[in-house]
Amino acid sequence: FGAEIVYPKDDSPWVARPHFLQKNDNLNQLRSVDYIHNGLHGKMISFYHEMKKRAEDYEIHFSDGKIIPAIDCVMMGGGGIIGPTVIAGDLRSADNFAMDLYDRPDWVKDLLSIISEKAIDWLNAAREIGGGKVAFCSSYLEETTFIGDDGTAQLSPKQFREFALPALKKLAEDIHNRGLKVIAHNCGQADHLIDLWTNEVGIDIYYGFSYLTNKNLIKEIMGGKVILIGGIDTMKLHGGKPEDVREDVRKSLEVFKDCPGYIIMDGHNIAPGTPVENLNAVTDAAVEFGSY
Repeated sequence: FGAEIVYPKDDSPWVARPHFLQKNDNLNQLRSVDYIHNGLHGKMISFYHEMKKRAEDYEIHFSDGKIIPAIDCVMMGGGGIIGPTVIAGDLRSADNFAMDLYDRPDWVKDLLSIISEKAIDWLNAAREIGGGKVAFCSSYLEETTFIGDDGTAQLSPKQFREFALPALKKLAEDIHNRGLKVIAHNCGQADHLIDLWTNEVGIDIYYGFSYLTNKNLIKEIMGGKVILIGGIDTMKLHGGKPEDVREDVRKSLEVFKDCPGYIIMDGHNIAPGTPVENLNAVTDAAVEFGSY
C-alpha cells in the first residue's frame, strides 16, 4: 500500500513509525495503489521469475534415488493473505485502529473493504502468475487459500460481525467461487469467534488454533465440518518436560478423536529455544495415541 518497511538486522521487519495512515488518513490513496506490482508484491513476482530461471539447470536428488527438477519446486508466493484487520493495524497502528472502531466506524468499514478487494486482486493474480502453483508460509497451496487474521481475536463478536465479517466473507466467497478451500487462522484465545468463523465466514480448515481456545468448544462447533490443525500448548513445548508435552498431545487427541482429519500442531508457533526433545515428544505421542 506504500507504507515504509523497516528491516532491522536482528529482528523481524516492521512498519515504520508513524504509521502510513497516521500521516495521511485519506483512503483514496489506497484505492489507487497497484497492489499487485507495488512494494513487496512486485518483488515477489520478480523474485519468482528469477528463481525459475536459476533453477532450470538444477536437479534435487533424494536419498531413495528419486530425482526431480528444481524448477518444479519454485512456487509463486501469494497462496494466502494476511487478514484485513491485521493489515489495517499495520497501516494505522493497532491502538489507533482500535479507537477508530468507536470514533469513526464508517471509515473503518471503508478501509477493510478496500483491503479485502485489493487482497482478492492479489490472490487471483498470484495464482495466475504461478500457473495455479502458489505457496504461503512455506506451504504449497494448490487447492486452498490461506487467510490469517490474528487481529480478529481482539474483537468482540459484535465488532467482528460489524467490521471484520463483511471483508472476510467477501474473501471467502471469492475463494470458494474459484473452486478452492479456505484455510483460516487466528492466534490468541478465540472461543467467541469459533461459531462466526464456521457458520458465517464459512471456512474449511482452521489452522494453528491456539492452545488457549477451548478444545471442547471447537469440537462442538467445528467437528465434522472443518479440518482442525493445532492446539498443542506452546508454553509446555518451550518450558515443559517431554512428559508434559506427551500428556498435552494425548489430551488433544482424546478430545478430537471423533473429528475426521484432525492434525496435531503447535498452537501456535515454536518459540526460540524450544528443546528438540519436546518437539520429538509431539511426534512420539502422536504415534502412541493417534490410532483409535
